Amino acid sequence: MAKATLATACAGACGRIRPEAALRPAVARLAAALEEQAAASRGIAWRSLGSMSGALAAALALTFCFKALLLLASGGLAWASLAAIVSGFANASVLVYGGGLLAALLIEASVTGWQASSARRLLVAPSDSARGDLFFVFLALSGGAAAATTLLSAGLVDAVVAWSDAASARGPLSGQSAWLAAPLLYFGMTFFNYWNHRLLHTRWLWPLHAVHHSAQDFTICNAARVSPTEIGIVTLSQALPAALLGASADAILIASLVASFEILWTHSRLPGLAWLERIGLSSPRAHVIHHAREARYHNRNFGDLVLLWDQLFGTYLDSRQARGEIPLGVDGLGSGYDCRRPVRDYLQTHWAWMCSLRRLLRAPAG
Repeated sequence: MAKATLATACAGACGRIRPEAALRPAVARLAAALEEQAAASRGIAWRSLGSMSGALAAALALTFCFKALLLLASGGLAWASLAAIVSGFANASVLVYGGGLLAALLIEASVTGWQASSARRLLVAPSDSARGDLFFVFLALSGGAAAATTLLSAGLVDAVVAWSDAASARGPLSGQSAWLAAPLLYFGMTFFNYWNHRLLHTRWLWPLHAVHHSAQDFTICNAARVSPTEIGIVTLSQALPAALLGASADAILIASLVASFEILWTHSRLPGLAWLERIGLSSPRAHVIHHAREARYHNRNFGDLVLLWDQLFGTYLDSRQARGEIPLGVDGLGSGYDCRRPVRDYLQTHWAWMCSLRRLLRAPAG
């Protein structure tokens, strides 16, 4: 009888407790959280897509204007030539530069993981700084950066490159194997690159280079953040060793590709490469020091490719001496360049440089 009473009591209690009623609020809260998360993810996706689309549209529009101005200056502007500009957006540099950039992003992400990678910083709700990087990358891929360099130099850069190509066929390395000539040419390029970089940090050229240092987010695409006049200066500094040493076209291509890819990874977020500095090579951390906002790090580690010249000429700072997070950017310029108007940023670089030159030239001697 007691057992029957106990069974009846248990059955009654179970009948009063309805599991589905107890779980319903928890399920509703979970569904609401998931919906909120999904809405946030959709918002991030739309903002990311909008950032990339805006950077691409601005870069293509500016590229079209630069190329049209070049045709107008040469007296060849016509409807057919305008159509050629549009078709010219698909050029070899998209495959070469774009392929190297994609490879660098994938390698970095595989080492650092997605959360710490440049790709995530560029593609997932990018900051103003990252949006600027995307604009410069699209400008380089579409040929706009090269067109702007030709336009602003009135063809001088192209003429010097043509002269360098002709002179390199008569140099001491011209008859050597490409695999022997390329390392020597690369070594010469790093020397000229070091002194060229130091020149860009002088008061005469700093406004041109400041846009590169204005990045507050360190990503692989920082390497593309270069003004067209600086591109011209760098191109000339790389053409000189080719003309002086002489080398075959294959050797020049090999050295240039190695240098271009190395510049990408020195702007990467790859960790644990400080040991490279002991053999004279640059590392991402060493280049972060070069981009630092704090004055104690200024004018250090000029070598994008190697640090040997910094070590020889007294501008090297061991990356192990810089602990913790290093703030990046340029005081007084970062907020001006890292905005949502990349075309204005791109053009104001040259205006700032011309204003700076005028002030320097008008300043009293001594």
